[in-house]
Amino acid sequence: MFGNPEWFHDATRRIPVPNQPKGWLYFIVWASVIAVPAALLMSRGLIPEVAVWGVLASVCFFWDLRKIRQIAKEKKAYESLYFIRDANSAAETDHYRIEIKS
Repeated sequence: MFGNPEWFHDATRRIPVPNQPKGWLYFIVWASVIAVPAALLMSRGLIPEVAVWGVLASVCFFWDLRKIRQIAKEKKAYESLYFIRDANSAAETDHYRIEIKS
């Protein structure tokens, strides 16, 4: 994964919206990685190669976006959990006693 979920407003959306210059740079770099080789191949008349390159590069881009969304969703789910801790932070069963060390 090349992108960071912290570079986007709501990374859980289908296409995240950048909120930092690094997020915009991420999109610009991916666009140039897809467009520049395609333009060079097109200038040589290699149309089937342009199609293959476009498909493969786009799949890589959307795979990377998928990973960013996945990490953002996991982080959002973890942050929504509430941890309640008593002064006596121990759990007991018939056979075990578990304590949280501070």
